Amino acid sequence: MRRILKGHSRKTMGRGVDQLVLLDYMLFIEELLRNASRKARADGEKNIAAKNIRKVTMVFFPALYVLGPISQAEKP
Repeated sequence: MRRILKGHSRKTMGRGVDQLVLLDYMLFIEELLRNASRKARADGEKNIAAKNIRKVTMVFFPALYVLGPISQAEKP
């Protein structure tokens, strides 16, 4: 993790930065799954599907879709 962070930053990193990034990522995933679970229950589904996560990211995290989602034709 530390190597990845250093490769994308030109500044020096403190001692606990990699742990903080990992914890922040885990909180993001937890919130994403919680919201996707609510969306799935509201739609009457028992399981969380990719479409529920996609819908939640479009509503709660619009910055992820600034350029719009990648369509099937654009995927490499």
